[in-house]
Amino acid sequence: MEKYMSQRFVHAVVRQQDCQPDEVAVLFTTKSKMDRALKNLSDEGYESGPPVGPELTLTEGQPIVMRFRGNIADADGRPVQITHA
Repeated sequence: MEKYMSQRFVHAVVRQQDCQPDEVAVLFTTKSKMDRALKNLSDEGYESGPPVGPELTLTEGQPIVMRFRGNIADADGRPVQITHA
């Protein structure tokens, strides 16, 4: 039960700025907060991107590792890792 309570069901959103395509935002949000999150990103100029990703299950403290293909990389060329809090 405790493990289930620490889980969140989220969708990944990736958006980039039209005027600065090298500026990218990655956001994980619940379905109930999706509209507001997309509006906030749009207000900040992040409007272009792929469709919202499928639902994912994240557990508190779980690391999220992102790897990029093609000519996209983080500043150091290494995979990006963040921790779900």
